[in-house]
Amino acid sequence: MIKVSSAYISDTNISHMAPYLYFISFIDSRNNGYLYVGETCERFGALGRLARHLSYENSQNRNGATFLNNIQKYGCISSFSVVKDLSILAVDLREYGMFDGDANRIKRMGLEFLVRSEMQAFSSDGAVVIPYEVISTAKKNKYSSKLEFEKIAKEIIKEIAEKIVFMTGNIKTSSEAAML
Repeated sequence: MIKVSSAYISDTNISHMAPYLYFISFIDSRNNGYLYVGETCERFGALGRLARHLSYENSQNRNGATFLNNIQKYGCISSFSVVKDLSILAVDLREYGMFDGDANRIKRMGLEFLVRSEMQAFSSDGAVVIPYEVISTAKKNKYSSKLEFEKIAKEIIKEIAEKIVFMTGNIKTSSEAAML
């Protein structure tokens, strides 16, 4: 039998060289959800970054396949073949005018930390359809404490929450939940 693989891309802009914050989500065969949050300004955009993340060769030589490496590290799944419904969402950060280029990677990393932290807080919240585990890592830096970055992080979370396969979109950021 011939094996046919497929991918659906709703927006080809995901392949543009631009600063992105991206979200890789998938569900394993036991119906457990996993989320990876990352940042890039790579030559082939978020789609190229996804290709590097999914490359077994890259994971063997530790060359950019942190997604696969983290799956193995956290023991999420025994074989990548049990992954279903893998998707990537990419938020184009160009509209903010401060995340372009390698020189601004530290800013993207600060934003990534904020968004990843919020997504981790939501992971077992009652508003998610399937509880999930965040399998990426991010380090806090001087930009993670800036009010402007916190505001951008909240905007991004509100925009992508409904689009992640195991979330309902009825979530509030941790600071909004604390105000209730």
